[in-house]
Amino acid sequence: MKSHAGCGSERALASCDNGSPVNRDDLVSPVILISDDDPRVVRALSQQVNRAGAWAVPDLSSEVRQIAKAVHPSLVVLDLNQARWGIDLLLELKADPETREVPVVVLTANGSPELREECLRAGAEAFVEKPFDVAFVVDIARRAAMAKRERVARKSAEQQHTH
Repeated sequence: MKSHAGCGSERALASCDNGSPVNRDDLVSPVILISDDDPRVVRALSQQVNRAGAWAVPDLSSEVRQIAKAVHPSLVVLDLNQARWGIDLLLELKADPETREVPVVVLTANGSPELREECLRAGAEAFVEKPFDVAFVVDIARRAAMAKRERVARKSAEQQHTH
C-alpha cells in the first residue's frame, strides 16, 4: 500500500510516491493526519497507521487546519505541545466548517484531568497521554477505515440506484 508518510507539502499530497495523482474521494483507506513537532513520534505513529491499512500524512509545522482542508482526513492525531498551542489548533479545526466534523485525538506529555476535560469540551474525540499506546490510536484508525468503507459503499450504492 502506498503511503503519504514521505510527502511534506500540499502539492506533494496530490501526487505522492510514484507521481500519479491521488483522488482522495476514491480512497477506501482512511487518511490520518498526524500533527506533532517531534519527528520520531510522527515517524513511529505513521508506520503503525500505515500497517493498519491507513494513509499517514505528517505535519511537523503546526499547520494542521490548512493541511486538513487540503487532504480531508478521516482522523487527526494532534499533539498539544507544538510551536502553537494544540488546544488553539483544535479550536480552529472545530470552528472551520470544512474540518469541524473530522475526529481529533489529542496527544500530550503533560496530561491532567483539567486539561483532558478542556480538550474534550473543545471537541476532541479522545485524549491520550505520552507515552501512548500505539494500539489504541491504531484501533481508532481501524474504526475510521471501517466508517470510510461504509461511506464509500453507501455512496456507490446510491449512485447505482440513481442511474
